[in-house]
Amino acid sequence: MANSNASYTLNAKSWISFLLPVLILISLFFAWVSNQNPILALAISLGLPLAIAAFVSVRYGFYLLVISSALSRFFIPLSWGNLRIEQLVFLIVILGLALRFLPKRNVSLRSIKIDQVGALVVFWVLANILSSLLYSPDKVASLKICLWLGFSVGIYLLTKNIVGEKLSIQKAVKAILIVGVLEAIYGLAVYSSFLLGKDIGGVQIDPVVFIPKVYGTIWEANIFGAFLVSIALIIFNLLLSKEYTKFKVWLWGGFFLSFLGVIASFTRSAWMILVAFLFISLLISIKFFLKRPSLLVSLVIFISIFAIFLNTSFLGASIIEDLGRTYFSDYSTVTFRLIRINLALNEWKTSPLLGLGTNSFGQRYYDPSQKNAPDYLGTLFGQNLYDTGIVGLGLILALIFLQVKKGVKFLKLSSDPKYKVLMKGLLIGFLALIVMYQSTSAFWFGFNWIYLGLMSAIYEKGLQRSLVNE
Repeated sequence: MANSNASYTLNAKSWISFLLPVLILISLFFAWVSNQNPILALAISLGLPLAIAAFVSVRYGFYLLVISSALSRFFIPLSWGNLRIEQLVFLIVILGLALRFLPKRNVSLRSIKIDQVGALVVFWVLANILSSLLYSPDKVASLKICLWLGFSVGIYLLTKNIVGEKLSIQKAVKAILIVGVLEAIYGLAVYSSFLLGKDIGGVQIDPVVFIPKVYGTIWEANIFGAFLVSIALIIFNLLLSKEYTKFKVWLWGGFFLSFLGVIASFTRSAWMILVAFLFISLLISIKFFLKRPSLLVSLVIFISIFAIFLNTSFLGASIIEDLGRTYFSDYSTVTFRLIRINLALNEWKTSPLLGLGTNSFGQRYYDPSQKNAPDYLGTLFGQNLYDTGIVGLGLILALIFLQVKKGVKFLKLSSDPKYKVLMKGLLIGFLALIVMYQSTSAFWFGFNWIYLGLMSAIYEKGLQRSLVNE
């Protein structure tokens, strides 16, 4: 047994000592031959240790994927397009995992399990490709977005197959929550710096209402708000359970920070949806509250302190002003979105079955409030109807319905209270994102697919474990 372990260690070190210099040379050669920005070579070179980390430990590979999902603001410019950090990290992690597992005789591509949700996602991407080839004015631009969607499928399948097999479900959820809270801390830090007169990035000025909005390291403020809404809801549902009471100080701190982060994003839909789904979580856990009045008192104290903070701070005054401009001005952001939805629905009728091509709305129309940049159709369902028609929208609706059905089934059948709490938090967080994406969609970003992969992993591994225990 000792010889076997020594052999594995020797083989791992040999692989590392061989791969690191070779891959660095390959990345530099690629940058030179393709006349790319040297930043690409630097990024790949720095990414090689990450591939080695994924090769040595599957757990580290997943952690890298989670961290990169919160860095959607950053990308590497290439001659053929932009490579986002989460996409680069995904490729790096896949490389490391492939080198780790494929040489083994009992591991092959057939070991990757594709469930019904995975199959629906694959067909959805294929529908996007077909619609783009047939109807997009700029087919190359649309197919690049389809490639991005393909990365999303990969992130889902990777998460689903790793979590529960090579990494515990609790550690996977913990990693997401830690990254989410750190993102909130960073966002609040750059917002505070901006208010003090020093702009260090991470804050944007709304072109319609002219209010500073935090985006941190996320693509933009609406998506920053959506991400932290899901984090806050997961943490809140953990707070409502007795299984995680020993972590309540850390959980309350994380909830407070993520809550503040949502407020600082100045995303009205995020505010309203967070409040609505917090209320739903309370209704679901009303029996738990009746048995633990101290927790209810703590929640009331938190709400009271937060109300005082809003009433006596610049942040609170900005919120009131922002809401007034949004819902009572002559040309609000709500009106702005409704005009585009109406325009998209009228044009969709010309190709109802397959739509008009992925992300093609911005190829046909321009946004005057963004210096005539390509326009954007915000609503998730409207976007899918326009891009991929009834077929694509039907696949997305089936995916959401199936995932919710699996989540509810797990909550009914599972006998493991810790897994049930995690599933409930993820399910409520996911549903909140879907509702919010009817205002500003970000469904193709990596963190959504990590959530979906986690929910599928909990359903399969957690339910299987419960049945075995019974």
